[in-house]
Amino acid sequence: IIFSPFNLVELNLNYNNLKSINSSTFETCSNLIKLDLSFNQIEELNRLNGCEKLEEFYLKSNKIRKIESKCFE
Repeated sequence: IIFSPFNLVELNLNYNNLKSINSSTFETCSNLIKLDLSFNQIEELNRLNGCEKLEEFYLKSNKIRKIESKCFE
């Protein structure tokens, strides 16, 4: 089995103690529809390049203090 992030539709990364997400982290996940980053330590939210199809985005219980101005465009 060959894994291709292009085919990824749903990704759950909750409870991983993530502190930051780079804007290019999901760049190759162009078919991603659901992303769960809940219960981490994320403080800053940047635009997620390559996630044009994203419909569900969960960030519950993080430490977000700053959201990039063009984050959801």
